[in-house]
Amino acid sequence: MKILFLSYWEIEDGLTSATIFPHLRILAESDKVASITFCSVERTSATLTPATLGIPKVTHVPLSDPTTNSNPIKRLFGFLNLSKQLSIFVSKHPVDKVICRSATAGALGFRLHQQTGVAFHVESFEPHGAYMLESGVWSRWDPRYLLQQHWEKKQKKYATSLQTVSNNYLKCLQQEGVPDEKLDVIPCATDLDAFGFSISSRERVRKKIGLSEERVVGVYLGKFGDIYYDEDAFAIFQQAFDQIGPDFFLLILTPHDAAFMNSRIKKFGIPANSIWFRKVPHTQVPEYLSAADFAFSLHKKTKWSFAFSPIKNGEYWANGLPIVLPKGVGDDDAIALEEEAGAVFDILVPNETTKAIDTILNLIAKPGHRNRIALVAKRHRSFTIARQVYTKRHLIEHSSDSTN
Repeated sequence: MKILFLSYWEIEDGLTSATIFPHLRILAESDKVASITFCSVERTSATLTPATLGIPKVTHVPLSDPTTNSNPIKRLFGFLNLSKQLSIFVSKHPVDKVICRSATAGALGFRLHQQTGVAFHVESFEPHGAYMLESGVWSRWDPRYLLQQHWEKKQKKYATSLQTVSNNYLKCLQQEGVPDEKLDVIPCATDLDAFGFSISSRERVRKKIGLSEERVVGVYLGKFGDIYYDEDAFAIFQQAFDQIGPDFFLLILTPHDAAFMNSRIKKFGIPANSIWFRKVPHTQVPEYLSAADFAFSLHKKTKWSFAFSPIKNGEYWANGLPIVLPKGVGDDDAIALEEEAGAVFDILVPNETTKAIDTILNLIAKPGHRNRIALVAKRHRSFTIARQVYTKRHLIEHSSDSTN
């Protein structure tokens, strides 16, 4: 079987290496799969040279989309050009199945299905149009919003299967009338081995930063603003400092610059000698997670946040960290409560963050909590889930489950 795997992300995007490459490896391991063409959408000429991925059977074919301009008409023509590039490629190199990562790539998969009849599956199928409208990036009459809504409806009707990242969104699609037999869930998975807890990393990072083992360390991974809390996040950090006291220390792994961070630290009265922030390579993130005792995950609760599956939550859990997280984000609030793997708060309810931090302190005081929480990641964020769905959808043959 020849597979075409479509992504709307660039080859050098961290999400590509963290979430797509493992799926390509799973597919390539199967004797049923003869070859895989991986197409990424590249916005600069510097990344138009095919990359060497080092994954057997996988060939990288970059698609060019230089229309970074936000003008809706130019973006539409850019999309149509991508569709044309794909059509020309498949006419010369026929494929048996198409796998699309995300509802944006799924629009390309639907167009290709229209032109060739080839079956297509859509992973990480989420309400992208609704996200963009809710965040204010698109307006209700923006052509991009209207077209994305149109293409999402077509994917629901014509895709061979749709894989959501949360059970909550799968239930939403069922209520819309999408047939059960078309639906699966593949949460955003984590490399359990790479993100596992390391005592040597903990000791090394704490020594580098100047932290004794007695310090209680919280960690936050990611950005502020957009789909994440910004000033509310720093208010929560401030609450942790007030509640835990001088033993508390905060690590923030973020792309934001020093000017942004220092302005927030000053505004919220966070002690500058008890916070450390840096942008670090994704490969080094597990070292800093090992140095921490618990984590913050601060996606905003919105109308559509139940459809999320934050990658960072799987990374936190794989390292054995309990999480402070808001209600209404994916399936993870329920998992955190059911598995005693975190504490949930509603930012609109007084004292809920205080209760959440108290819960976290109780969790980290229990012996063996780190190993126990790492098993939560194995149950809910393992790549084994993707293997099982690929087997169900006849993309690979049945094989024994991997630990990851």
